[in-house]
Amino acid sequence: MNLYVKRPLYHSAWPCGSDVIGGVAAILNFLRKYTNNQTTNQLKVKKLFCPNWYIVPKIVLDCFSKIDYELERGIDKHSKRLIVSNIELFLDYSVRFYERQFITRDHVLQGVLEKFENLLNEYFKSDKPQTIGLPSVTYCAEQLNLSPNYFGDLVKKDTGKTAQEYIQSKLIDLAKEKVFDVNKTINQVAYELGFKYPQHFTRIFKKRVGQTPNEYRSLN
Repeated sequence: MNLYVKRPLYHSAWPCGSDVIGGVAAILNFLRKYTNNQTTNQLKVKKLFCPNWYIVPKIVLDCFSKIDYELERGIDKHSKRLIVSNIELFLDYSVRFYERQFITRDHVLQGVLEKFENLLNEYFKSDKPQTIGLPSVTYCAEQLNLSPNYFGDLVKKDTGKTAQEYIQSKLIDLAKEKVFDVNKTINQVAYELGFKYPQHFTRIFKKRVGQTPNEYRSLN
């Protein structure tokens, strides 16, 4: 089993055995290797592929300190339970600090969404829909230098939609405009938007709008 430490712009992996405790031991080894042995309220851990420092809150380090103590000196039946309890506490804090960034970094969030919107606009103005196909979440995340999961969380937190739903909403808005061009068949509209099969376009359009493209064109 490998331990993966992922950030928006990088990830690293270390072999850590076949169990959870082995994974925690690998994290502890990571901290020992990439810290400056500081004793302040916060510890700075050097990123492997980035010149900046990543701040590890002391409350998280306390969990590791207790786990480390039990791994090194635990000799009774309580050690395993204490290790598991501190792992659960560490995971709870990890979720907390991960989600907190979406509250405290609104300016970053808005910047990403603005870039996402511009990316989609430029994508559909180009010939990429015909040459590449529909824009995927992974494609958009890569263009914004973010991991797909982190990118998806950013979009979901601010819009209430998944990144895929956001792309589809943009797609349907464009489709509604193009459907009104009576000089183009529905099949042509589908291909222009990046659909390989017109039936797929019709199915998605009806699901989102409640009418087929032809019905929407005739009723409006």
